[in-house]
Amino acid sequence: MKKSASVLIGDAVGVGHFVVCNVVLLAGQFLPLFQTFGGKHPGLRFIYQHIDAMVYEYFKYSADARPEDVFYTLGVGELIILLSSVIYGFAAYVLLKAVIFILD
Repeated sequence: MKKSASVLIGDAVGVGHFVVCNVVLLAGQFLPLFQTFGGKHPGLRFIYQHIDAMVYEYFKYSADARPEDVFYTLGVGELIILLSSVIYGFAAYVLLKAVIFILD
């Protein structure tokens, strides 16, 4: 089964976003590069403020509910990254489908 270009590009955008956010999360945890964002998880703070701010606003209270629990905080962070990846991939797919529809 052959997939269309818009499906492939949408998938690439979603997977690329997920991979980049997880690299930033790990870099923020272990490197002093993101220490200006403060807190126990500066990489996660960077992602919340600059990359996934839209989705974080919906889950702000859940994400900040238990800052002392590392597994809960990082788990909710991963869910926010995953949801953002799905949204960005779907938006890329819809945008490309619209452009192809208009150009045809």
